[in-house]
Amino acid sequence: MLTLERHPLPVVAIGVVFTSFSAILIRLSVSPPLAIASYRMVFTVLMMTPLLVREARHGVRQAVHGSRARVVLLSVASGTFLSLHFASWIASLSYTSVASSTVLVTTHPIIVAGASAIFLGERLRFRSVVFIVMAIGGTVLLVADGLVADGADARDSMLGNLLAFGGAVAVSGYIVLGRVVRQSLSVNQYTFV
Repeated sequence: MLTLERHPLPVVAIGVVFTSFSAILIRLSVSPPLAIASYRMVFTVLMMTPLLVREARHGVRQAVHGSRARVVLLSVASGTFLSLHFASWIASLSYTSVASSTVLVTTHPIIVAGASAIFLGERLRFRSVVFIVMAIGGTVLLVADGLVADGADARDSMLGNLLAFGGAVAVSGYIVLGRVVRQSLSVNQYTFV
């Protein structure tokens, strides 16, 4: 039997393929952005439920670090950040190019690095700072091309870019809070919440 624990690469490869096409498929969709985000979450819950049931049958539990109320509160906050990510990023695809939206929303590792340093007390190595500066420079160059249009197109492009960046900030909150919550919940429990 193929298990995720023993053979994670096929699952990761499938995830990369679906993630790679998501912006294009969203752009081609006629559904409203919040409906698309809702569909994504419903499908995720449906796919996660059997994994959670399997964990419950096998008695998978983790030690709770801090109070249960704190874990629940942080989980809800994390889920709220994820919903804000999907709402803003998917909406951005209605206003800006797939390329600009994707570049901006994928700046989240830069934000996560900074937030982890500030909120989790992690130290950034000099090499990481150099790569972060390079990534920011590349992002500015790619997005600047969409800002040369005049009038309504420029306003729409700027709105889309801001929504995509907002999606990056929101998913960063999800990731940073998730790192804290994951000390008390399994990955399946956390993802399901």
